[in-house]
Amino acid sequence: MPSPSPSASLLLRIRQAFCQCSGSVHSSIAPVELARYWQKLAEGEAKRQGRVFTATDSQAIALGVVQLVQEVDLTSTGRFTIDDWVHYMLLLSSGRATSQVNSLLKSAVQRRPRVLHDLQSTFEQMGGAKKGMVNAKDVIEMYSHKLMKLISGSLELGNRDPEQFAHEVMDALSLDTDERITYHEFVAYCLGRQKHKVCLYLYDLSNGLSESMSPRLIGTKLDAIWHSGVVVFGKEYYFSRDTMFDEAGKTGFGTPTKILELGSTLWHQEELHHFICRELKPMFHRGTYDVVLNNCNHFSDRLCMYLLGQRLPDEVLRQSSYLMQSSTIRTLRPVLNWWVRDVVVQRDTETTLQAEGLPRVDFSPGVCVTMTKDWCRPVLGVVCNGCPDANGDGNDEGTWVRYFNLCLGKAGSCRGHVCTEWVPLACLQEAKFSHYDSVYREILSAIVPDGSFELGASLKDTNVTSDNLTDTLDPDEWSVFPCEQSNVPWKSTCGVKPHAEIFL
Repeated sequence: MPSPSPSASLLLRIRQAFCQCSGSVHSSIAPVELARYWQKLAEGEAKRQGRVFTATDSQAIALGVVQLVQEVDLTSTGRFTIDDWVHYMLLLSSGRATSQVNSLLKSAVQRRPRVLHDLQSTFEQMGGAKKGMVNAKDVIEMYSHKLMKLISGSLELGNRDPEQFAHEVMDALSLDTDERITYHEFVAYCLGRQKHKVCLYLYDLSNGLSESMSPRLIGTKLDAIWHSGVVVFGKEYYFSRDTMFDEAGKTGFGTPTKILELGSTLWHQEELHHFICRELKPMFHRGTYDVVLNNCNHFSDRLCMYLLGQRLPDEVLRQSSYLMQSSTIRTLRPVLNWWVRDVVVQRDTETTLQAEGLPRVDFSPGVCVTMTKDWCRPVLGVVCNGCPDANGDGNDEGTWVRYFNLCLGKAGSCRGHVCTEWVPLACLQEAKFSHYDSVYREILSAIVPDGSFELGASLKDTNVTSDNLTDTLDPDEWSVFPCEQSNVPWKSTCGVKPHAEIFL
C-alpha cells in the first residue's frame, strides 16, 4: 500500500499504517504477525545504516508488541483490529491516562462490544480526524448538524445557542485552557470520568527577604524562596520530613503566598495515593530529604507530571540550581534540612503516606523491566550491555535498557524506534506479564532464531551468546538524542540511541 498523502487526516494515516500490515481494514492481526512485520522493517533499516541487528533488538520489539497487547486487547481475543490500533496510537501522547481510559473501556466493552468503534466514529464526526483533537469550532458545527448524541452526557441539548453550548462542552471535557479536546479527554468523559482541579500553593520561606538578600548571597535576584504543595481533591500534598498531605492551606508552612491554577486531572484520589506510595515514596522520604537537591519542589514537579503531564513554573523549578551557587547555602544545608524537615512542619493533622514494599531486583543483562518516566506511560524493555555514557557523571545508579518506542511522527505517520537508554534504577521494576507470559514466549520463539529467553533471567543463562547480544558501536559515533516520548531526559546527560527508525 502506498504511503499516505501529506494532506491526509491523522486518522487516515493511522488506519493506512494498520492496513500495510494487515492488508485490509476488515482484517485483524495476531501479535506474532505484527512482531514479524516490525522486525522485518527494523532489520531493513539496520542494514541501510550498516549496523548489526541483534537478538536484543528482537527482544525489544517482542516486548513492544506485548505492551500493545496488554493495553489494547480489550476483549481478550489475542488479536488487534483497526479500532484497537487507532485507539492505541491516539492514546500514545496521553501518558498515564492510557491505563485509566483502558480500565474504563474494558468494563464498557463487556456491556457494549461496539463501544470503541462508536466512540471513534463520534470523535471523527466532531472533527477529530484531521489532527486527533477537537476545538470549539468543530463542536459548534457538530451541534448545528444535530450530531451531538454520545458526548452529551449531563449536558442539555435542546434548542440552544451553539457558541454557548460549545463553551459548556469545552469546559466539561478539556483538562486545561487550550480550548481543545484530545481523544483521551473525550473518551474519559463519555465513560463517566470527571475532572478535578489542580492548584499549586507557593510559600515564601524567606518572608519577603529573598528579593533584597539573594543578589548578595547567590548573585541572582530571586523573588522568593519557594516551598510548594500540590492541591487536588481538597488536600495539599507536599514533601518535607516525609511525603504528606493535609487540609489545603492549613499546613505548618502557614498561608500560601501565591496560588496558581495549573489545570485539571482525570485521576481519582486513591489512584494518586497508589502512585505516591508505589513510585514516589522510595525517592522522597526522611532519609532522602535535602533542602536544595531533593526537596518539596522536586516532589511537586513529579506530582504535576503525573496529574497533568506538565512541569512546575521555571521560577520554582530552577530555584535549586540558583541556591547551589551560594557557598553560604551549601554550608548551611545541614541546618536548613533540620529546620524545614523537623521544625517548620510539626502539626497534628497531617497524614503520612506509607510506601508499598518494593523487592530489590538484580538488573542483569537480559532481565525484562518496566521503565517509569514520571508522567509517561510505563514502557517495557530489556536490560542490555550498552555503550559507555561518555557524558555521564557516574553518580547515579542505573543501567542500559533497550526498548521499542512507538510514536506518531510530526506529520502524523506511525513511527517506531529500537532505542537504548541509560535509566536510573529507581525508575525500573522487574516486568510482570501475568497471563501475557505465553504471548511473549510465542513471539520470541517466532522472531529470535537459535535461542530462547526466560522471563527475568539473564541472557548469559540462555542459549543466546553475548556475541549476538551486544552491538559493536564506536563510542565516537554515540550521539545524544532527546527521547521523543518526553520533554525531559532521565538526567541532563542521558542519551537515547534510536538504532533503527522505521515507518510502520
